[in-house]
Amino acid sequence: MSRDIRVLHVDDDPGLVTLVANYLERERGGMTVATETDPTAVPDRVREERVDCVVSDYQMPRMDGVALLERVREEYPDLPFVLFTGRGSEGVASSAISAGVTDYIQKGGTETYELLANRIEKAVDRRRAHREVERVRAGFRQVADAADDPVFTVDGDGTVVYANESMERVVGRAPEELVGRPVSDLVEEVPATDGGPEFHAEPTDDWRSVSGRVRHADGHLVPVRASYTTIDLDDRRIYSGILRECEE
Repeated sequence: MSRDIRVLHVDDDPGLVTLVANYLERERGGMTVATETDPTAVPDRVREERVDCVVSDYQMPRMDGVALLERVREEYPDLPFVLFTGRGSEGVASSAISAGVTDYIQKGGTETYELLANRIEKAVDRRRAHREVERVRAGFRQVADAADDPVFTVDGDGTVVYANESMERVVGRAPEELVGRPVSDLVEEVPATDGGPEFHAEPTDDWRSVSGRVRHADGHLVPVRASYTTIDLDDRRIYSGILRECEE
């Protein structure tokens, strides 16, 4: 991930925000730290500036850190927000967690600045990775929705999580009828005496080609061949591919 990170550090102590900003920018190449001593100005600054992470004190006049977090979350539910406070208590931590804080760090010496830098980088990297996944997912859906071939995605539990309109041509069910349904409902059951699986896979590099029969909504069996690949997405494994009718 890129280390070009812009942080907004909020604390009513101007000396501290300057000290922390200087440390982070000196020790972390690519990290730029803007400062703010008035928490009520933060929502506008986040709205108007490119901010990758907000770091905030808890005890401040006019608005405490948890109240600020709640304000930010109203418009930016996934923006990394680290509570960096000298006042540590279970009550404050519990309130911050309930409000959706990304991380909670108690102030200390320069070693806590290093910890803060690490947590900021990890939080921003996670957000960027998640957004990239969403971008790829949206691109895939746009292509799959327009495809003439039936396209499907199945999760690791064998449940259909995506099907395009063309799937209805093969299985006689609309996408909304397929999503959430176990694949086992759609695949022909092979008698135990056959000693074989419903589909027989032939690996080809990163793709597998499988053949078998799926059950149409009207009950008849349709011989098909599917090509699919394995994708690791959001810490889970999914299987996505194309289904084609074929001769037995």
